Amino acid sequence: MVGIGERYGSFFRKMPGIEKNVDEYLSDNFSNLLKAYKIARKKDMQDTIDDVEKKEEIVEDLSKWRDKTKPRVKDIEDRVKRLETKYGVK
Repeated sequence: MVGIGERYGSFFRKMPGIEKNVDEYLSDNFSNLLKAYKIARKKDMQDTIDDVEKKEEIVEDLSKWRDKTKPRVKDIEDRVKRLETKYGVK
């Protein structure tokens, strides 16, 4: 993945003198440009990846819990059906 610094550096390398102006402009306005154009930095991407990994762990835990409780739920449903049948409810 090529960063923004490498991109603009390679573009302006062929134009002597202009790189200093671009460096100054980017230094002064970098955070505003990131916000205005919704540019993600590597740190932003890593934060997003970390969040997704945490959510995946939560989903895995919920899936395990669901699988673990399925037999118990089935047993309770069967008991309820037997009681409904026994007492003529429903």
